[in-house]
Amino acid sequence: MDEDGVGLYYSNMADTITNTIPIYNLYGESRDLPDVLHCETIVDRAQLHDWNIAIHRHTRLHQFFVITSGGGEAEIDGGKLELEPPMLINVPPSVVHRFRFEPFTEGLVITVPVEVLEAGIGNSDALAVLLRRAGTAQAGPDIVSLFHDIATEHADTAFGRAHALGAAVALAAARVARALKPVFEGRHTNTEAGYLRRFEALIETHFREHWKVADYARELTISPTHLSRVTRAESGQAASALIEARLMREARRALAYTNMTIAQIAYETGFDDPAYFTRAFTRSTGVPPSAWRRRFEASSGETPKSRQAG
Repeated sequence: MDEDGVGLYYSNMADTITNTIPIYNLYGESRDLPDVLHCETIVDRAQLHDWNIAIHRHTRLHQFFVITSGGGEAEIDGGKLELEPPMLINVPPSVVHRFRFEPFTEGLVITVPVEVLEAGIGNSDALAVLLRRAGTAQAGPDIVSLFHDIATEHADTAFGRAHALGAAVALAAARVARALKPVFEGRHTNTEAGYLRRFEALIETHFREHWKVADYARELTISPTHLSRVTRAESGQAASALIEARLMREARRALAYTNMTIAQIAYETGFDDPAYFTRAFTRSTGVPPSAWRRRFEASSGETPKSRQAG
């Protein structure tokens, strides 16, 4: 790894191979994450598995790793890298990864549900773009100190713990994105980055119209293949995935923070058929809209009466 870090992106591994890769919440566990976030040391998790974390992925969890001593190697979406402390690693949802740690490697892993991360970064699409891509950077003293503070808060039961952890997620996201920004910008042309920014602006304007990749490419005067090549290089995701992610993010916001019915949300997000919306939402999140709303209410304390209609 060079001094600043490395950007990693989708390795074009076949979907038939990806579908055989185990999906976990925390590594080796299938239960839902019951907290605002999860924080543990590398020693606590890796030692249980003889310092080898086999290949796996998480569908709705985002992970930040800080490695402070020791070493080893990792494979992230097909890209191999040496672990060279002090090191920061960003692993977005669905990114395939594995680790082989040297015994007694030290560091922290923070695991955040996608919904908590989205709430933390709010409407900052610039942060979201940076965090959607797997990558590494040097872990500066500010990030190492912040991660230790989060670990302390996570282990505590003090008043306001959940609110403190929620605020810490926002701060961690900002600092991780800040560390990754020069790494990614140093590896891609301004033209590519410009296409991505224009594409994202167009998505904001047209996602409710359900524009296809070809529609956006035509507006950008490039081919659909070129557009997807740019989005994979800049964000680690295909153009179609970014379009769907924006649409589903809007649906989740409506489920979480409004009293609208499922049918109303379907029409608000541009679907002609609520049943088709339910199928698309379930395919994206793993649960139907009604179940997702109940889960959000249970985890946040929100109820339909306490939400503001909007």
